[in-house]
Amino acid sequence: MGSWGLCLSMSISLVSWSFLLLCCLSSPTPNPLSLADLEDLNAVPAEVITHSSPCSTTCGLGLRTQELCPLREGQVGEEKDCHVRKVRCVDSWQCGLQTVTVQAGQRLELDCLGEVMEAMGRFSFRVSWRHARGVVTTDDSLLGRWDAPRLDRLVLDPVSEEEDAGTYRCDVQDTDYRRVKRLYLGLKVGGIAFYPDLESKKYCLK
Repeated sequence: MGSWGLCLSMSISLVSWSFLLLCCLSSPTPNPLSLADLEDLNAVPAEVITHSSPCSTTCGLGLRTQELCPLREGQVGEEKDCHVRKVRCVDSWQCGLQTVTVQAGQRLELDCLGEVMEAMGRFSFRVSWRHARGVVTTDDSLLGRWDAPRLDRLVLDPVSEEEDAGTYRCDVQDTDYRRVKRLYLGLKVGGIAFYPDLESKKYCLK
């Protein structure tokens, strides 16, 4: 590199450093918090969780009960000022395979959300179903899409031995499309029950 190139390089470096120094000097320095600001921060209500229950289910979507108490000047407030809330919890989204046997002709309701839907609302989740006819399996390649008018639950009324026996898989996602539950239900259907009042059965899938 000639002397002209060296001078040009040094000039560019000097301009860059000068510009950086100018930016630093022109940036406003934040003022430290005043005593009044700190008092305002202390006035903001704060709460601390004093008790939290285990998740209501070992797999899939459940509920946890928490007790919250006010925090004032670093001290937990009196119990009468505390309140309880329910929050969603997931220890594991995989619930494996469950099996159930019913008689043909009965009404069967398979509920995939249960207490969580009652507490949080049905529009807080996306539920989908898949079905493999005539076989109890966890092989996803055998499962085809199954349309359920009420997405949170599947109603078979009446149960047909030929049409309905097999495996049902329910998948639950939250509003951010995160999977929070997957369960396989193997449904075995017996022969027609010969009695006048066929029992209606409801299963909450846990």
